[in-house]
Amino acid sequence: MNTLNNKKYLKKNDVLISQGDQGDSAYIIESGLVEIILEKENGLIQSLGTRGADSLIGEMALVDNKARTATVGMKLAF
Repeated sequence: MNTLNNKKYLKKNDVLISQGDQGDSAYIIESGLVEIILEKENGLIQSLGTRGADSLIGEMALVDNKARTATVGMKLAF
């Protein structure tokens, strides 16, 4: 990991993590609501849920050193 406390500010519909990308960071959501989306092999999109303040996302790519398994985007910005 490069740095600690490297903040990103997102607007509604901004993408934080893209499915298939190599992961090199994890994020803690300070405010707002992000949606976790899975694109299936047949092209269908499935919402896996939402996460809000104090949630850790993106950590599995750091643990298993594999590509991101889902896309995470800003649903509501506070």
